[in-house]
Amino acid sequence: MDEPLHPDLELARYGGARGKQDKFLGFWLHLVVDSRQHGDPRSLAKLVKRFFEGREMAAAVASAGAPAVQAELTDAARLFFESSLNDSQYSSSLFGLKRLTPDAVRAKAAGDAARLVALLARGGPLDGAAEPLPRLFVDGYLAAMAPHGAHELREAVEHHPAAGDIIRSLFED
Repeated sequence: MDEPLHPDLELARYGGARGKQDKFLGFWLHLVVDSRQHGDPRSLAKLVKRFFEGREMAAAVASAGAPAVQAELTDAARLFFESSLNDSQYSSSLFGLKRLTPDAVRAKAAGDAARLVALLARGGPLDGAAEPLPRLFVDGYLAAMAPHGAHELREAVEHHPAAGDIIRSLFED
């Protein structure tokens, strides 16, 4: 059984009832969809700011601590990528009419990770609790896509060069 979350962190992530709604997973989904649809770093910066300025998130960071919040954000990113491997909407194209191969789905996930990291970088420096977002997203990606995720992510950087320096630095740490 999972260790119980700090009450403020559980409220920030699940609205108080675990399993009911995962707001952290929704946050990553919102960022990925926005990065695909708009590709505007300012739009992403607004979403990030709104997420971290929320009352529940501020309380979670203050009482449970930034490391606990970061661990939950990484877990939500992992869950996002794990679910994307089997999601029929994620793993298809042409309005759901063409099913992607498993390799194509993994390449799509790597591209989403690289694109989001690149856009977060272009949106200006992240500050406060939002500063580690690129690392948390990549860590969640790598956990879900092991053992080949690192290689696939490096390949995706070729299409999203703005993410290159950030992602390379994450692998060096």
